[in-house]
Amino acid sequence: MTEAFVVYGAAGSGSVPIEAALDLLELPYRVQECSPWEGQEEADKLAPINPMLQVPALALPTGEVISESAAILIWLADRYPDARLAPALTEPARPTFLRWMTFVSSAIYALYWVADNPSRILDHAEHHTGLKARLFDRIARCWELVGGTIASGKVSPRRGSIGSRPLCGNGLTLVARAAALL
Repeated sequence: MTEAFVVYGAAGSGSVPIEAALDLLELPYRVQECSPWEGQEEADKLAPINPMLQVPALALPTGEVISESAAILIWLADRYPDARLAPALTEPARPTFLRWMTFVSSAIYALYWVADNPSRILDHAEHHTGLKARLFDRIARCWELVGGTIASGKVSPRRGSIGSRPLCGNGLTLVARAAALL
């Protein structure tokens, strides 16, 4: 059993929201720099922690490891409910909170996996520049949706349009806090 949480991440890896949540919760942690994209040695270092060779990952004081940014942040919010980082399981805003937490991971972060190395899905290097431009346009559009929804403080059940329900309940939850880091 370790004494503190360990955040596996590196500059540009998306570990900052995890570190910010741990800071907000005043939990002890250390960052283990790990950049699997920088070569086999770094990948080998991460393989026992996350076989997908992706960061961030979070080692709990128990030794268990959680990967996937949204899963880590949701777990922290649920594990420490008094901090009000998320609507409680029984609050009406909970489904909307979960929607936006997973939207960021699935609709935005997932695109960086391709944009960072287009050869993962596209063999012809001459097409990489165009693909990256399209991906970054899509990423920007997705962030506009998140930002506009947070700025309005409201979201409807239909396609994120402005409506009558609060985005994440009362208070500044993880979704809003993460967007504020941008």
